[in-house]
Amino acid sequence: MSKLLSDVSDNVQVLTFNRPETKNAFDVELFELLRDSLNSAKDNSDIFSVIVTGSNDTFSSGVDLTSMLGNAGNDYEEPFETCIDALVEFNKPLIASVNGVAVGGGATILLHFDSVFISPNAKIKYPFSDLGLVPEVGSSYLLFHLLGYQKASQLLFEANWISGKEFFELGLAQYVGDDCFNQAFEYAKRLS
Repeated sequence: MSKLLSDVSDNVQVLTFNRPETKNAFDVELFELLRDSLNSAKDNSDIFSVIVTGSNDTFSSGVDLTSMLGNAGNDYEEPFETCIDALVEFNKPLIASVNGVAVGGGATILLHFDSVFISPNAKIKYPFSDLGLVPEVGSSYLLFHLLGYQKASQLLFEANWISGKEFFELGLAQYVGDDCFNQAFEYAKRLS
């Protein structure tokens, strides 16, 4: 089964992370699949908007650290960078439907979506200070720009879990509700 499911309906493409055994963690293949799907949708005149979501109760648990052990970590740089480039350069409405956990890279990519629809029970975490890492994907810049220094510092330095409701209250999501996917899909259709 594919690590990234794709479905098109009403000119809306839905991309679903599908690695339930790793809580939808990104490995090289998933980065490449997401990049290629976004680049293809960008040039497809039958696709007007894209929704990205996760299978089961997880959006994404970030980068699959176990697959980076040893030399495999060297293989991540190019697919990771080109995937982020595809997100940043996407020229159609790009919507995230966050149905559960989004941590690390799964949380930082949300800052690159045009709209985020989130479940109130979702859990978001920027764990970089706990791991002794620098925040990735421009998240330190984007969070400071979107939230101001104090709130961004708190999120990044304390590395606490926040709920989908709190994420919405911070202004980082457009919609919060248990029906976040249905609302995201209706919104995407309206934009078409």
